[in-house]
Amino acid sequence: MNLPPDIKDQYVRDVLCNTSLQDLPEEEWKLVENFENYAISNYGRLKSLERWTFLPNKTKGKKEPELIMKLILVTQFNQYLQRNFYQIHCSLSSEGKKYRKSIARLVYYHFVEKFDFDDRNILISCNDDNTFHVHYTNLEKITSSEKRLKTFRLNRARNRDFIYKQPVSQYTVEGNWVADFESMYDA
Repeated sequence: MNLPPDIKDQYVRDVLCNTSLQDLPEEEWKLVENFENYAISNYGRLKSLERWTFLPNKTKGKKEPELIMKLILVTQFNQYLQRNFYQIHCSLSSEGKKYRKSIARLVYYHFVEKFDFDDRNILISCNDDNTFHVHYTNLEKITSSEKRLKTFRLNRARNRDFIYKQPVSQYTVEGNWVADFESMYDA
């Protein structure tokens, strides 16, 4: 995973960027459902399993070794806070097609609870609000409305309703006070 210089998170460096085949303490692996050539760990590491691959029009195959895959860092810029937020994804292949999957969704699905993986209304969030910490004990399933509420509570987005409920004063073009209102709605 190519990391921007502003990422100093220890979990990223010690776990997500760790490509050693040696298991981490208490690390468990489960086969990724519908992708039999891959395994996901409870820490969020992804393993490509040993297998034979065959190219079209070739009779002789190639034995691919088991390896820990590099993950994909997806960057989203928050206009309100003027800074980047990140998500961790992976690329899986099946029958010649590539699929991009969220690591947090895969870990939650395989180690916490099964859910409709294709339902985009089901979101997986990190309890400590650090999207790099994708260990199964740090993940929770929430709805999109719960996610919006969490975003406002963490002050990651402008809450217009909150702004409109603040007291306001009305002035003339010349700058003379006209009236005070309890909110913009009252004005």
